[in-house]
Amino acid sequence: GGTAMTAFLTTLRISPLVIAVWRGACALMGVLATVAVPKFVLWMGLQRSAMAFLLCQLAALVPGVVPFIVLASSRPLLSAGVLMVSVVLSRFGLWGFDVNEVQIMQTYVPAPVRGVVNGVEVSLTRVTTLTMLFLGVIFSDPTEFYVLVIFSTSGVILANLSYLYYYVRYASASSLNMSSSPLLSPTSSPTSSPSEASSSPSSALQLLTPPSSPAISPSLPPLDLSSV
Repeated sequence: GGTAMTAFLTTLRISPLVIAVWRGACALMGVLATVAVPKFVLWMGLQRSAMAFLLCQLAALVPGVVPFIVLASSRPLLSAGVLMVSVVLSRFGLWGFDVNEVQIMQTYVPAPVRGVVNGVEVSLTRVTTLTMLFLGVIFSDPTEFYVLVIFSTSGVILANLSYLYYYVRYASASSLNMSSSPLLSPTSSPTSSPSEASSSPSSALQLLTPPSSPAISPSLPPLDLSSV
């Protein structure tokens, strides 16, 4: 649903109403992905959920990209329509992974370096965006739009390979799952370490509970905050 895609659809004389409905459908898929993320995380864990959303994005793009490249010159409207549907479906995986990735950053990246890692991520995102805009200037002819589609799809494939390497090398090796996420497991498990147990809300509440003072009148017993 980017500007380059919108400009390309405009050159095909597709109705602005159709383009508006298409962009709205892309936004709606993002909302549905946001609602689905917690269910996916509870079902398969945080890291596996992120991998699943990335695969969903790729699986939705490929069936639309291949016909677009093959039919772009002979049947441009049909190929554009197939690509539009493909992009709408791929937004579910895109925004689902985006939500998972933010939670992975907040959960597993140490706080002292979290800002640095996030800054590098944002910088790389800006670089790739500028790269696509620069490619749009070079391949500005509507008949060359397939080149941008190939570059964009290659980026999604690279994202899948990069995350797969992370998952195999780090996530699966350390057996990380949803139970180790403080966002999904607010209470510590029976096998958790003392440091993990001290971070749970119940233990934190006990730490905040003031000790009973001997000067308090017997008619006014100390407030037991642990029962709140």
